Amino acid sequence: MIGLAEAESGAEEGFAAVQALFETRARVQPLVLVLDDIHWAEATFLDLIEHLADWSREAPILLLCIARPELLDSRTDWGGGKLNATTALLEPLSDADCALLIENLLGRPELAGEAETRIADAAEGNPLFVEEMLSMLIDDGLLVQHGGRWSATGDVSAVRVPPTIHALLAARLDRLDATDRAVIERAAVAGKVFYEGAVAELASEALRPAVADSLAALVRKELIRPARASLGERTYRFRHLLIRDAAYESIPKEVRAELHERFGHWLEGAAGERSNEYEEVVGYHLEQSYRYRVQLGTVNDAARSVAREAAERLGAAGRRAFIRSDAPAAVNLISRAVSLLPAEDPLRVDLLPNVRAVQGIGDFAWAEKVLTEAIEAAATTGDRRLAASALVQRGFLRLFTDREVTPAELIEVAERSIAVFEELDDQLALARAWRLIAQAHYLDRRLSRCAEASERAYGHVRKARDRFEEREIVEWLVIALLLGPAPATEAARRCERLLQEIPAESLLQSHVLGAMAPLVLMQGRVGEAEELMRRARSAMEAGGEWLWIVSFQLALVHLWQENPTAAEQELRPGYEALGKIGEKSHFSSFAHGLSSAVYMLGRYAEAEQLTRECEEAARPNDVHSQVHWRAARAKVLARRGEHEAAQRLCREAVEYASSSDFHVAHAEALMNLAEVMSLGDDRAAAQAAVGQAIDYFELKGNVFAAERARSKLEAMA
Repeated sequence: MIGLAEAESGAEEGFAAVQALFETRARVQPLVLVLDDIHWAEATFLDLIEHLADWSREAPILLLCIARPELLDSRTDWGGGKLNATTALLEPLSDADCALLIENLLGRPELAGEAETRIADAAEGNPLFVEEMLSMLIDDGLLVQHGGRWSATGDVSAVRVPPTIHALLAARLDRLDATDRAVIERAAVAGKVFYEGAVAELASEALRPAVADSLAALVRKELIRPARASLGERTYRFRHLLIRDAAYESIPKEVRAELHERFGHWLEGAAGERSNEYEEVVGYHLEQSYRYRVQLGTVNDAARSVAREAAERLGAAGRRAFIRSDAPAAVNLISRAVSLLPAEDPLRVDLLPNVRAVQGIGDFAWAEKVLTEAIEAAATTGDRRLAASALVQRGFLRLFTDREVTPAELIEVAERSIAVFEELDDQLALARAWRLIAQAHYLDRRLSRCAEASERAYGHVRKARDRFEEREIVEWLVIALLLGPAPATEAARRCERLLQEIPAESLLQSHVLGAMAPLVLMQGRVGEAEELMRRARSAMEAGGEWLWIVSFQLALVHLWQENPTAAEQELRPGYEALGKIGEKSHFSSFAHGLSSAVYMLGRYAEAEQLTRECEEAARPNDVHSQVHWRAARAKVLARRGEHEAAQRLCREAVEYASSSDFHVAHAEALMNLAEVMSLGDDRAAAQAAVGQAIDYFELKGNVFAAERARSKLEAMA
């Protein structure tokens, strides 16, 4: 899920895997999961929590989630009314409870009543304040233990009680000796959890021999606690995050800048082979180092070098987030990365997202600004590659965020850029530019040209050896081969060659196998199609993940064989998972596929609702979804006796398909029109529609569907 494996996983299959893990553990014995500070969690992590709460049913699992009230600003429905969930607000302790807490901590101490009252009043119900105040009295020798009992050595009531928890923690830290103070400050730079080796690395030469003893002293003072060892290092954590914050805030910014940089490099080295697991954390510390230098006005070449290192680490982490379909986290990481770089740095452009995962994810004005700045900088410096790359990236951004963009605009931009990339022999840039052309043709509803451009892109990406780009290109190519005008036999042979070219362990194998199954079924080879389905599932299982497009392709086989129960079983999990995370592009396909299945099962009201969900989610260039939701809803309307509305909507679907070379969708729209006309007792129009559908089935080489259509035509006659 965090991108350490070569396999590409999506958020939705990751959720199912985590659910399976926890349910397996819970069947051995009841499982309690404590998730702290979730108000800081990424959106996808909150989606995971919600998934577990909503879908874990058959195993005893308790999710205990602790957060500040501001969590309810982003998750308004978590405040109450959620199935299987209860919200409890933690109120401040009363004065009586504060007194009881003191008693429980010290065991009936000989504290003056006035002192106890002053501590309770200042605490304002915060138990941490009570604990830290007592610890300060112990540090100062005003509370000592004799024979298991605590007693006061002086007039405790005369002690000045700090007014706030922050002032109290600062006062405790001020009482530390110079060594302990320096050690806890360096620990604070690392975070709530830190490593002894890191503290020693950040300490001065003179201080290093004393680090271990100082950490032990801080444990005795209840400021830090031992934690489970990690990275082969003795590990500690602050007893409370506010203690860490107080220690950190006492460090001058100039020192913070230096310590963050040193810790980032130490962590990267300590992680060794696991360094990519820590890239986001390393990037954060280097980012902080640079930001403090900006605040201090001390930005020089060394600082800019740190900024670029930070951008590289954050960008790599963001790229992996896109691969695992965690778009919110990816956008957060990449937007931070590009903000660290100057306008003329090509890395800014290379990091920007150019995949469908960005659809519907927030405001991308920042990305548009980055690209505009890059184009302007390239005009000043004469960097043609930077200008061409920025134009291609802006084309992708517009493709997925600007509903007014036209195919001609995108193709013109890509072709101008290709001339530059060919001169520079930049294979990866050429692959991206040709992919933009392919997607522009898809937007123009021309799958034959989309396939041709995808082939050009694929040839370049094989030379570039970029796994992420290759996945996008192959996915578009097999979609164009399956749904477009390429004859089924020819398309299936191309898929066979792709299988030979793609490594056997790659998940791209399942992409191709999933497309081959319906292509082979079109040729009437039913048994071979079922074997390809089995192989596609095996490839997904071997990779440990679910791929939306493969599941959809397998469902097509079931629908074409008029097995709606199997189709629903194939589509339902993906439909629910994609809907849960708010994904639109793939969700629209699952919604229209599922509407066809439940319609065949006689659940007409549900089928109509699914068409409305598809209509809401589908983009204008999604020909398959735009055709199918109209045709499916038309059949429901016809069964309700609303024949005029049904025929009008279904003819609209046929007209939409006729403006494209989506032969599969066109033929199916005509078959649906035939059913709508039959329900309206217009047998001649129904027969004409089936006849036209047969023409398109034969153009595609879909022998299987053509034979079934002829049987229906004979039955009508």
